[in-house]
Amino acid sequence: MLLAEPFIRLPTTHEGDGTSKYYPGEDEHSKVPPLTISRAIVDPNAYLLLKDSILDIIAASDRPELKQARLLLNRYRAHKIYKKIASQAIMSSDGKQIDYAWQRELWEMDELEMAAQIIKCSQLHNSPPSLILKLDDIIIEKRVIHHGMKADNPVNGMRFVPKHLLSKLRETPDKLPIAIQVDEKAYECSIPRAFLQRTLRIYCRNPSCEINELLETCYHQFIEITKKQYGDSMNVYAEEGFDEDDEGEAFAPPAMLSQSPRAFNESAMSHSNLSGIGDVSGEPDPKRTRRSLFEALNGPHSP
Repeated sequence: MLLAEPFIRLPTTHEGDGTSKYYPGEDEHSKVPPLTISRAIVDPNAYLLLKDSILDIIAASDRPELKQARLLLNRYRAHKIYKKIASQAIMSSDGKQIDYAWQRELWEMDELEMAAQIIKCSQLHNSPPSLILKLDDIIIEKRVIHHGMKADNPVNGMRFVPKHLLSKLRETPDKLPIAIQVDEKAYECSIPRAFLQRTLRIYCRNPSCEINELLETCYHQFIEITKKQYGDSMNVYAEEGFDEDDEGEAFAPPAMLSQSPRAFNESAMSHSNLSGIGDVSGEPDPKRTRRSLFEALNGPHSP
């Protein structure tokens, strides 16, 4: 739509009854010129023309000005989606203040400046001329997801009538019950740790696998340079990054309090407190591992 915006005009005259629309306050003999897509909202007749058929009009047009719009539309209809190169979670304990200085700088940096810095990293490689990153190859998206009130709890903006007072809703206005705010402690097990999540995502427009790999390498180099510049280190969970497809698993510690012995064994084996179990080669002995794990589960005095 943005690519086609300067070249598509929507008429404001209703052909059915021959009436024309005018701007408020203007001379009635001056007709309104055809409107662009973004301006069609000011005229009902033009706005009603914005249906799904507007895409067919773009696709069927042979105007050279709409070439880029047609190419993008054909790519969309063929499901040739841009590949996501990387995803970096911007850590924030309360959803308001970003915890790490290098991530604050990353989030506040302009998208074009960030893309230019990534391209500078690509120029350090001795790559052939065919492997050159361009500004148009990089898409940087700053993604923000929240529950409707950014970092605030939306339930705090609501008021509730207790159930034992519902029968008084039929009283006269002066005797109606007062709706009150519910304390978060009453439902603290049902609310998330933060109500806002920030994620930085990098996409590549170029379908070339070599360009995609080069962009991924240069992006990680740019991240390392930013970390060294601001000198902040992250904990083990944040260091690995977080993909929004993980649905929060990256923020959860290992499940050491599981009721299942199997889950306990798998989780415990990943920790250093059992690193001494096994032979010299580093391979764990199944019998000793099983016995030691169940001793840890049942206690030191179990048979």
